[in-house]
Amino acid sequence: MQPEQTIRPHYRSPAAAALADAALYFVEGQYLFHTRGDQSEEVKYLSPTAVRQAFMREPVDSGWLSTETVRWGVCGRGDYVVNFYAPARYELLMRSDDGRAATTLTVPLPGFVFAGLDRSWYVWAVRGKQFSPDLELFQAPLPNVGQTGLICFGENRHPEVGKHGAQMAWQLFITSAFNSHHADGKSHVYSQNILFQLYSLSANKAIRYPLKDLVSLRSTVSEAVRRLVER
Repeated sequence: MQPEQTIRPHYRSPAAAALADAALYFVEGQYLFHTRGDQSEEVKYLSPTAVRQAFMREPVDSGWLSTETVRWGVCGRGDYVVNFYAPARYELLMRSDDGRAATTLTVPLPGFVFAGLDRSWYVWAVRGKQFSPDLELFQAPLPNVGQTGLICFGENRHPEVGKHGAQMAWQLFITSAFNSHHADGKSHVYSQNILFQLYSLSANKAIRYPLKDLVSLRSTVSEAVRRLVER
């Protein structure tokens, strides 16, 4: 049923609302706005955004979004956003686990889908150069990212989605120092440690990331985002 589509009701108002001119019903996760006139009744399905705006009496405005943003919304767990970053070369700061040694690698990386929900941020790799919700997702070939794509920021304070923090969170993630944490399961060739792949690409001055080496998550962008916001 599409939001705000008018239908005729097939039930009577509850006795407790007999004197009301209008009522809001929660039916199987949807919102129905029931109005009653002198000789007719009607029900409208309302979107969550419309209900939220009505109760809060304030406008819903995403503000100016970055060119990388492909989706933004609000769900039961808070605000969410989805950004897409095309394949590019990056300078990655690599630091030893004890923090004593550091080096910078220049490496090509695949496209990324970067998603945030409230204060949690996720990153997945894709093989496409342009965004599509049907793109297959792969493990991001980077350390400090869990098997589900959840980013470990360590002690770095990171922004929440509701404060338009997607661009800030991405810059914090991609420019912060990486170490060997969560480095396994990101490569077919170097299954135990993706760092070996990154060091190899940098040493050989590679132009493109070897897409065949990406490890599939057996999910599309659309499926992953739906699970994220409906969980």
